[in-house]
Amino acid sequence: MCLASVAKPKFNKGKKVFLVSPSVAPQTLAVLQTRASGFGIELKVAESNAGLEQEIEALGEEKLMGALVQYPDVNGDIKDWESVAGKVKSAGGKLVVASDLLALTMLKPPGEWGADIVCGNTQRFGKSLLIISSRLTVRCTRRIWWTSRCLYFMH
Repeated sequence: MCLASVAKPKFNKGKKVFLVSPSVAPQTLAVLQTRASGFGIELKVAESNAGLEQEIEALGEEKLMGALVQYPDVNGDIKDWESVAGKVKSAGGKLVVASDLLALTMLKPPGEWGADIVCGNTQRFGKSLLIISSRLTVRCTRRIWWTSRCLYFMH
């Protein structure tokens, strides 16, 4: 949500609504609600996944800064979010996808259907959090490598 708001600040001027699919994990929604208030972002949970596209159109280019969907969702359903990605992009927003990274070994990658930012929990792989974004990945990788290298030589 915050990464979507600071991606291009001059283009996001006045955009303060972040739309969330109702099928995201409850803990994800709780974190978003906590963070949104601190950054002055209005968090709006859509009524249903079917009505997500209509809500994106209703918010339009003036208000929508981004949207979050889960893939697969909290119930394990696999939805095609390609049309939602197109609507968010046409409104000038960023599409964020919360994903199960192990499921992505069998599913179509979110980047192929228009996701701008993909995040997921990699705890089962021995890592705590993974954020995939074109420029951010390089920065995080360098920082993690440098930190781990420094810690290695300190001990």
